[in-house]
Amino acid sequence: MALSIVLLSQVPLADATLLPYDIRTFVSVGSPSISSSCDMFGCTNSFQMTFRNNSNGTVEGVAYFVFHNSMGQTVYFDKTNVSSSASQSTSATHPLSVPNSKDVSVFVVSQGGIALSNTTVVHP
Repeated sequence: MALSIVLLSQVPLADATLLPYDIRTFVSVGSPSISSSCDMFGCTNSFQMTFRNNSNGTVEGVAYFVFHNSMGQTVYFDKTNVSSSASQSTSATHPLSVPNSKDVSVFVVSQGGIALSNTTVVHP
C-alpha cells in the first residue's frame, strides 16, 4: 500500500482594498463584436471583446483567445495585452483568421497568471 502526503502552503491573497485580483476585476461589457475591414488585398474579420476594470486602480493583463474546432479541441490560441484605469474599459481584438474554428474562448489573466475575468465563449 502506497501512502502519499501532500503539503499545501498558504498562498497570500492580493490586498482587496487596493486591487481585487480575481475574476471580478475585468468584466465583459456588452456582446463581443465581429468587424470587417477591406482594402485592395481583400477583407479581414476581427473579433473584439470589451472589458470593464472594476478595481480602484490601473490593471494590466493578458487577454487570451482560444479557438476550438467542432470536437472541442484547441486548434489555435493567441494573446494580446490589455490595460485599463480604474472604472474604465479596454478592448481586446484579434483577427478571425483561424480556419475550421467553431468557437472562441476569451479570458484575461494577470502577468503573474491570476484569473482577472470569467471565460466568455463566442460562436462567431
